[in-house]
Amino acid sequence: GVSGTNYDSWDPLTLDSAVFSLAACGTNLFVGGDFTTAGSLPNVNGIALWNGAEWRAMGGGLLTTYDPDWGSSTLTGYTNPIVYSIKTRGNVVYVGGSFNGAVNNSGVTVPVANIAQATWDEDMQRWSWSDLDFGLYAYYLESGFTTPMGKVSSLSIMEGSNLGEYDLIAGGKFYDAGNNPAGWYSYYYPPSFSALARWRIGYPKPASVPEVAITNPPSY
Repeated sequence: GVSGTNYDSWDPLTLDSAVFSLAACGTNLFVGGDFTTAGSLPNVNGIALWNGAEWRAMGGGLLTTYDPDWGSSTLTGYTNPIVYSIKTRGNVVYVGGSFNGAVNNSGVTVPVANIAQATWDEDMQRWSWSDLDFGLYAYYLESGFTTPMGKVSSLSIMEGSNLGEYDLIAGGKFYDAGNNPAGWYSYYYPPSFSALARWRIGYPKPASVPEVAITNPPSY
């Protein structure tokens, strides 16, 4: 048979808002959502680690820009950063969702767009956030927003044939990928079509092929 535990009844596991994603790696459970606190730990901001005994923060978590005129930062009704998907590989954790910054232990914010990676440093015993070629995003023409929007709702890792080579696949609502946007804008939010993007990690970098490929561009 199947047995279960009602984790919501455990005080140490209490989160202050919704959970949208879970990923296990060894004895650690990575939890993503739109929460800001985990147990007694404040300012985890969308992503936290449960090691079986206590919550741990991943730097300062994620950030989003709040716009008082719209009442939210992403036109989805949420005012917090949101993590919809988590994937782990070795000492690296990839997160996708709706956010535009990731905060390191030093307090320095890394600009990102809806996707980011955190790397564990065993010597320093801390997580470090970095961007993936800025990220995946869309601009909404009628919103007056100056920050990229859109969202990454799913992530998957596809292993390559050689050790250390793999593809990170991201799916969601976005028009542009990386620091060189295609210049597509949406009159509707969220964007009215779904897209996929791919990062090739660990492969020799081709001289003329971009690392980020986006599929299903809009047709007019």
